[in-house]
Amino acid sequence: MDNNVTRAAGPGGKYLLTHTGEEVDAAVEGWQTAQAQADATASDIAEGKKAITSAGLVTGTMQAGAAIPIVTTAGTGSAFTATIDGVTELTVGMLITIIPHRASSSSTPTLNINGLGAKEIRRRYSYTNSSATTGYTSSWLSSGDPQLLQYDGTYWIAVGANKPYTSDLSSSVSVSKGGTGKTSWSSYRLIYPSSTTALTQLAFPTTAGSFLRQGTSGAPYWTTPDDVREAIGAASAEEVGNISALLDEINGEVV
Repeated sequence: MDNNVTRAAGPGGKYLLTHTGEEVDAAVEGWQTAQAQADATASDIAEGKKAITSAGLVTGTMQAGAAIPIVTTAGTGSAFTATIDGVTELTVGMLITIIPHRASSSSTPTLNINGLGAKEIRRRYSYTNSSATTGYTSSWLSSGDPQLLQYDGTYWIAVGANKPYTSDLSSSVSVSKGGTGKTSWSSYRLIYPSSTTALTQLAFPTTAGSFLRQGTSGAPYWTTPDDVREAIGAASAEEVGNISALLDEINGEVV
């Protein structure tokens, strides 16, 4: 390997090797040899890994050969901190996986890597990668549950924890989840719950001017004006006309 070679893998992008090419080759060979030896200690293997790059390729920052650092946080409240060997600046696009040592206590927790400055941990909306929003609850980061984060230049974005956006939904939201269970409605028809988990539209009445009625149970229904008059004991239009004519005759208005 040539001297002053850079590598692309690791936190934050490329890193200059801390040793000459010959030293790196020897370190890799020694590491591989140590792994193959039954009497190799954990310290032997760790030292071999440390010799490879200034990013501290394994040993507390990288696990099982992964390309993304995995780190358990520290700190108090929702001000999380973490230490990752070799990271001297925050670069756009860098990825890390944190394992919170405690649940967050704010919807806008922060993360400070290597004392480079506390940055809020946010999440994306489901419809865009250009806007960020806060967590759903104050405890949205759970203790002991790994969370992949990506730095966007302003925030640490919680990958995979997007906030759903209603216009971006692929199907209807069920009634049990606060939705309607429908993707469309018929215009001007009344809506009523036909069960504990479904909404239904009432059909148009067959007679203009109908009244909406409902019994002590069951669905609402339409009833005609004549049915309503009969139900409440009111006179029909014909009966009202007859009474009016009779009164006119009694009053001498009809000759």
